[in-house]
Amino acid sequence: MSPTRPSAHQPDLGEKFFAIQSQLLAVLEDLCALCTDTDVEPARVIMLRNLISDLREPFLFIIAGGAGSGKSMLLNALFGQDFTSLDVDVQPGQIISYQYSREAHEFGHASDVLEVYRPLDFLKNFNLVDTQGNDPGDERHRQIRERFLPLADVVLFTFSVTEPWDSATWDLLDTIHGDYRSKVVIVLQQCDLRSSEEVAAILEHLQKTARHRFGIEFPIYAVSAREAYQQRSMGAVLGQQTAFGSLSGLESHLSKLVDSSPAKQQRLVEAGRTANAVLREVKGKLGNAIQVVKVDRELLSDLDPVITEQKNRTIKKCEPLFKALDDNFLAASLQAAPILEGQLHFISALSPSVREIGQMEDLLVATTMKSVRHTVNTGAKVVEEDVNHLYQQVSNEMHQHYHLALSVEGSGQPDWSESCQALADGVERASGDVLGKLDVKTELAQRLRSRSRVIWSYLIASGLAVMAGIALTLLGLGPWNAIAFGAAAIPLIIAIVYGAKSTHSIRQYYTATVNDYRAAVADAQREAFGIGTNYFFTDFTTLFDPIRELCQEHRERYEPQMIGIETCEKDLADMAESLALIESSLDR
Repeated sequence: MSPTRPSAHQPDLGEKFFAIQSQLLAVLEDLCALCTDTDVEPARVIMLRNLISDLREPFLFIIAGGAGSGKSMLLNALFGQDFTSLDVDVQPGQIISYQYSREAHEFGHASDVLEVYRPLDFLKNFNLVDTQGNDPGDERHRQIRERFLPLADVVLFTFSVTEPWDSATWDLLDTIHGDYRSKVVIVLQQCDLRSSEEVAAILEHLQKTARHRFGIEFPIYAVSAREAYQQRSMGAVLGQQTAFGSLSGLESHLSKLVDSSPAKQQRLVEAGRTANAVLREVKGKLGNAIQVVKVDRELLSDLDPVITEQKNRTIKKCEPLFKALDDNFLAASLQAAPILEGQLHFISALSPSVREIGQMEDLLVATTMKSVRHTVNTGAKVVEEDVNHLYQQVSNEMHQHYHLALSVEGSGQPDWSESCQALADGVERASGDVLGKLDVKTELAQRLRSRSRVIWSYLIASGLAVMAGIALTLLGLGPWNAIAFGAAAIPLIIAIVYGAKSTHSIRQYYTATVNDYRAAVADAQREAFGIGTNYFFTDFTTLFDPIRELCQEHRERYEPQMIGIETCEKDLADMAESLALIESSLDR
């Protein structure tokens, strides 16, 4: 079984730089899309594409050193993957350039440079050049000096801890022009092969040699790339790393070089300036459209609250209407009450009229519905007046602030007759539905008939007692006839008492039933009036449907571009401070 290969490790080299670069790239891509959607000159898109290409240009790392100095292992350790063990034919004297591509392939320039393309993410940000030797007289090193060094961001010179006095590497370093020496980092490699004391002595030797030959001190780091690579392969945490297996110091220094690369920083600043300039141009082209959508937003955002507020005021204004409807129902019930009272008299109780009871209920319903029709028509007119007033108010404001004119087919003024009729019909229908369930005549007729039967039974009993008294008188039975006449008064008294109590009970039933239906009718009328008023104002809002459709067309057409502009403005504002600091450092 083959050993597990470590996953590619992307060290945090240039974290600050790449954060700003990523934001700028996103802004430039968005600006390209905005320019395409507007009338901005096509040359602007070409310019933005060139900027994107420049920003994405990877950092160039050159690594030099003698054969066996651990160059390849150092690259593998830095980026956490063995990408230097190539199954390709490397010619003697060839320089290897590692670059990114979606598909792995190689391309050789005669015998000079072998370009190796691999689908490794870190190669998107870093091009790596391995010099494969250290002979300063070699033709390939002339190419390094002339072709790669002017573009290099970092030059790593590796010395093996087993041969730190390698004069060829020092001679190669001596050929590098002074302008490029600020990019040089010396790495003492394979430090696991020596003790800490020996490594410390070698580091001192390297520092003294550098000062003696060049008069400057290069940054020097002692590492064991092999141990660092193995530890990353096993996922070792920082506390488990050996003395020379940690690359944190070297990575921190490389990260600072990446973050402070003048050429790359200058591109960031120029990209930021260009993005702001193009964004201003795009906003200028979309100026009218932005104003149109802004007006649309203000218009629609102001309209709905105004309609809702007016509707609530109108319903509150119509509160007396509901009081009038309630009073009308109460008046109708009182108007029908005398018919019932006529049936409660003692004489009428002997022969109650079911027909008159039915007429009483019909009178109650008819009187109520008549008053409802009159009252609710008045209420509908009140709603119509408020809606007309609102229409005039909104029309004037639209004309004054937005230069818009509401137009209605026909007379030019809205016709609310159908809305008025619908509101009145709704309240009338709701009242009729509740009153249609009113059925007092059946219960009253039953109670009156029962009352009549009881009273007749007592009257008959009293009459029989009187007849018995008369018979006893004719028979000459003196005391007994008086007793019979006295007994005849008892059923009569009971009939009178029962008649009074039953009258009170029937009145209570009628009053309770009327009150129940009074509340039910009031609730139904209030609900129906609210629904009708809502429909009334809904009809009012339909007058603005053409404007809403126009605003929707504007939003669909311009809002994506406006959102894109707002996003770009926010992103550029977020980067402004960082870009200003970079520009300030470049000026120094």
